[in-house]
Amino acid sequence: MVDRSVGPPRVAVVGTGLIGGSILLRLREAYPDVVGWDPDPGTRALGRDQGVRFPDELADAVRDRDVVFLAGPLASLPETLLTVARQTGDHCVITDVGSTKGAVARFAVEHGLTGRFVPGHPMAGTERSGLTAAVPELFDGAAWVLCPAPEGIGPFRLLAGLLVTVFSARVVPMPPTVHDSVVALSSHVPHLLAGSLAG
Repeated sequence: MVDRSVGPPRVAVVGTGLIGGSILLRLREAYPDVVGWDPDPGTRALGRDQGVRFPDELADAVRDRDVVFLAGPLASLPETLLTVARQTGDHCVITDVGSTKGAVARFAVEHGLTGRFVPGHPMAGTERSGLTAAVPELFDGAAWVLCPAPEGIGPFRLLAGLLVTVFSARVVPMPPTVHDSVVALSSHVPHLLAGSLAG
């Protein structure tokens, strides 16, 4: 795991839409060594225009990183997690920003990654999308759920410190199943209210 006494962590963000891009821009304000990567060449070019290092190859983006945020589409998360885990050292802490946690938490257990992967979900966003919509202050005061396994408490502590210090977020530890139940309930509340009003 990262030794915070030797300097700031070297961080990469994989997937730089609204959420990943906002993470990347905020990190760039705090740390000198931040790398972005996106499967879209146009997005990589846009990131370079903004002064961020965006290698063409994923392996080059995550190599020698201490922390990697996975912010691509939910469907691609398992494959990306495996790829990044193989291309980084055992010290590298990995987290994601997906809106559901149960499936990826089980995937991490099945592949022996719970000691370095902490499922996460920042509870923030806007109606816009893409790197052009990214804003560094998106997470100020927002709840950021983290779902560590028992063997992932060390990585959880590192991430929690990073999220509070850099992003001004409120870290909310939560089991993956509880997270998914809460998110499902909250997403249904507007429909229930609309149905009640219509009735």
